[in-house]
Amino acid sequence: MTDPLVQRAALPDEARAAAERVRLAEAFRTGGAAYARLRPSYPRELVDWLVGPPARLGAPVADVGAGTGKLTEVLLALGHQVIAIEPSPGMLAELVAAYPAVAARPGTGEATGLADAAVGAVCYAQAWHWVDPAAASAEAARILRPGGTLGLVWTYLAGGDPGVAAVEAAMHALHDGPGEHDESFARVRGPFGDLDRREVTWFMPSTTAAMAQLVTTRSYYLARPERERAYLRRTVAQAVEAHFGPIGDAPIEVPYATVAYRYRRE
Repeated sequence: MTDPLVQRAALPDEARAAAERVRLAEAFRTGGAAYARLRPSYPRELVDWLVGPPARLGAPVADVGAGTGKLTEVLLALGHQVIAIEPSPGMLAELVAAYPAVAARPGTGEATGLADAAVGAVCYAQAWHWVDPAAASAEAARILRPGGTLGLVWTYLAGGDPGVAAVEAAMHALHDGPGEHDESFARVRGPFGDLDRREVTWFMPSTTAAMAQLVTTRSYYLARPERERAYLRRTVAQAVEAHFGPIGDAPIEVPYATVAYRYRRE
């Protein structure tokens, strides 16, 4: 039976959500260098679980919405051949500079430009919430080999620490949408089997200065006028100072959680 969510016309709320998604995604045309420097990576063991060993895949991995190459770096370390696809010229330039041997190309989740059955896995790291899930699911199914993996992964500040919670609240002072991750982000359509989910928590070595600057990599910050950006920078810095100490090179351990969703193409 055809999935009615794929076939029906967009409802007004869906159309507004799509327009907002495009507006925020456009913000990433700038800020690539800060993103590469400040954003966390992804635990190697979780990425290995997500895509499996290179010998089993027998084909490249498509890192879609690759950004500056955070996931690409981990995939390369695991021995995978990677095709990196990224719509933002600034982000793509950062990736190419860091990983010149990677096959990198402009494209989107809805239109990767890859051939049918070209890859053994399609991965989205911090990126699936920027695509139309129906169109991107269809594109992933097209470029995947049968039995291949569609993997979605997000890393976000872990809850439970009052200081981290205060910093996160300061980051969202002007933003009333979902945070860095929401379970509803992981919706897929089409010929994919049951979902496997795994989550790990870990700590990233950082500094108070880097934690205060993390907000400058968020789309809801980049999309705002400078007056509001300045307010967010000031508010976040105050929260960091209150809970972690003076802004500077003082080392801190920032708790993160990484959640991964794995689907098999039927």
